[in-house]
Amino acid sequence: MKWNLKPRWMTEPDEEYVVRLRRQIVFWEYWRYLFLLFAIALFVAFFWIIPVAVQDLSEMIQPENAPFLGISISAGFTIGFLGGVTLLQIGLNLMLAFTGFRSDRLLLKYYDASVKSADEERDEPEKDE
Repeated sequence: MKWNLKPRWMTEPDEEYVVRLRRQIVFWEYWRYLFLLFAIALFVAFFWIIPVAVQDLSEMIQPENAPFLGISISAGFTIGFLGGVTLLQIGLNLMLAFTGFRSDRLLLKYYDASVKSADEERDEPEKDE
């Protein structure tokens, strides 16, 4: 039995890849503004939720609760890390929303032009010299 451990995009033919890429672009164009609105709402909510969460954590931590200091440090580190990752994802999605798959669109234009030129070469009558 032979295992195929390569991802699908590495083993599929060019035609299937182009069809899948066209579907992704159509899907993105349909949902682009909703994704954009959602990313901006997350960005605004992030700067509202994080201070509230930090304030709640700081209210729970009091000098008499010193044995829970390790838990509060690990919770703060986790919240900070997840907050940074969230901001990174929001930023990347906003960037993607504004660029709109430019490189993929250029790839499709190049592919269409190459297929068109190959069809034209095939349709030309052969010249005997």
